[in-house]
Amino acid sequence: MCGGGGNTKKPSSQNFPKSILDIGCSNGDFLYYLSGIFPESQLFGIDILPSLLEKTKADFQARNKPIPTLWQGDIVSGEGLPKQTFDLVFCNGVLSIFDDLEQPLRNFTKMIANGGRGFIMGIFNPYPHDVFIKSRAVGSEHLESGWNMHSRQTALQLCDKLGFQGVFHNDFEIGIDLPKRDDDYLRSWTIRLENGKRAIINGLGLLLHFSLLEIKHKA
Repeated sequence: MCGGGGNTKKPSSQNFPKSILDIGCSNGDFLYYLSGIFPESQLFGIDILPSLLEKTKADFQARNKPIPTLWQGDIVSGEGLPKQTFDLVFCNGVLSIFDDLEQPLRNFTKMIANGGRGFIMGIFNPYPHDVFIKSRAVGSEHLESGWNMHSRQTALQLCDKLGFQGVFHNDFEIGIDLPKRDDDYLRSWTIRLENGKRAIINGLGLLLHFSLLEIKHKA
């Protein structure tokens, strides 16, 4: 789908997946992007918040685009998830919310069709340690989550246990500078390393390793 420098390559029409699911679709921005890359594919989305699903519907309607089929569902409990399978299943930046990776990964793989692919974009630790993060703003009593970094090794072992083959692709390297925001230290920003590359950090003192995990059925 992407060539060098992040340029998008549209596949030929005969290679279009028939069905594409985005888990944790939020306000539908990624689904809208996919609608331009795969205009002949049927799009589906799942999110736990009804307000975000309504926003997705409204935005697609305003752009005169066919509205995806949307469900309110929970990737951990499995409640509300569809029983059908899909040619492509995406999940971006969701799994780092959860301490237990196995159950959401189990539900994720159930929705990958035979011959299909699943893609999970998120922060994964390249070292053999699962890192669990809780933070609390000064003066607050509320503990926030969302920055867990499961080890790549853990993710691959779970894929194998569930009967799937997982492979991590090269780390994402950001090509732009992100400024630090003094009004929100949980927003990520970039710093320059000695080798000239950019690293993504945030106000929790975390160096974020973004990776793409591809999952498919074992042959």
